[in-house]
Amino acid sequence: MPEVIPGLLVEAARATPAPLWQPALTPLADIPAGRQHLVPLEDVQAPYPQLHDLVDEAFQALRGRVAAQAGWDFLASLENAYVPLTVPLAPGMGQDWLYTGRAFAFNPLLINAGWLAVIPEPCGGETYWRVYLRARYQDGSQGMPLHDLPWDFNARYSGDSRLYDQGGSLTGEVPQGYWVDFTTLAQAYGWERLPALTNWRSAYPAARFNEFVQSSGLDWRTAIQELYPPEVLVTPTAVIPPTLTATPTPRWTPVRPTPTRTRPPAKPSQTPTPGP
Repeated sequence: MPEVIPGLLVEAARATPAPLWQPALTPLADIPAGRQHLVPLEDVQAPYPQLHDLVDEAFQALRGRVAAQAGWDFLASLENAYVPLTVPLAPGMGQDWLYTGRAFAFNPLLINAGWLAVIPEPCGGETYWRVYLRARYQDGSQGMPLHDLPWDFNARYSGDSRLYDQGGSLTGEVPQGYWVDFTTLAQAYGWERLPALTNWRSAYPAARFNEFVQSSGLDWRTAIQELYPPEVLVTPTAVIPPTLTATPTPRWTPVRPTPTRTRPPAKPSQTPTPGP
């Protein structure tokens, strides 16, 4: 390397790139101090189209970026955005990030239509997924070719018990065409993928390949308390009644009365006859 750095490199090092998105809070008068609220998502189909006020701008920015690079509005239809605490999720997802409003789950049915491909990436004993979107224009102007084999979840229903136990299998060949790396785009906007649960091979929702979260360095309990008071996390414990210790019960025994001696009646005494 030369001792004198070229001017173009010096200017590039000093320049501060513009952020991809900026959070914009909407203050509300009826929100307690230290708590946040939910913001509705425009033109998004979901059971509850809402997100946390600190991450909704990141979602909209990612949505526009994906639509520009893939050629179609991938995030217009979601499986879930915010999920209320009163709505149960699949077993094992009792403390899922969807309850915090900081996560979203895109529609997994697109994988059956051929517009979506997921590739497993084992890391540290856990299974992560890299999501690719099929580009709308297949003339090479969008996306890039795939080089790895995607995972086929439907292979578990082929009748082969081995594939059922594995939760599917890799496809036989690499899909043709051009694809957009959605996982990389999501990470650029602060959205992180989640690892699959341990039972993902037997439970399809446990794979969680379609869920992305923006935790901002918070743990789940801290994030949930930005929307709810701490009392909602208190789980009532059932009071078990005390069990009485069994004590021996004496067996009933008939008791015969003990005979007692009875005194005979006193003999009448003679009274002298009075004289004249």
